[in-house]
Parts: sequence; structure tokens; C-alpha cells
Amino acid sequence: ILEGNARSFDISTPLGAFHYATFLCLTARWYAPELKNKLEAVKNAFLEKYDKNDKSLRWSMRHQIEELEKGKGKAA
Repeated sequence: ILEGNARSFDISTPLGAFHYATFLCLTARWYAPELKNKLEAVKNAFLEKYDKNDKSLRWSMRHQIEELEKGKGKAA
């Protein structure tokens, strides 16, 4: 899945790195207040899931491999 209007940056060049840094600064300026409000709205629910080691928060490759291995054991 790819965002249709996603920007890409070549940070291997000084100009590309500058464009990326500028993009981050502008994004922070435009969206920081809105993002802060949205994060505050879900903070408590996230912390509850985190404290319970909720399965939905597992996203690392290690976790994915563990889940695949568990699935293989159930299928056998």
C-alpha cells in the first residue's frame, strides 16, 4: 500500500537532505497541534494495551517470526 501523494527524498545528496529536513520542519509546523490532540485522545488506551503487552502492538520482525512459528505449530 502506498500513499498516492507521498513525497520521496534522496538524502544521499546535500540538496536532497536539505529538502527532507525542510519538509520535516514544515510538517511539524503545520500538523504538530493536530497530532498532539489526536495522540492525547488515544494515549490512555495505548498505555493500557502496552501494559498488557497487547498483541496488536507487536510489529517487529522478531514478533512476526514468533507469530508465524506459532501458526505453523497450530496448522500441524
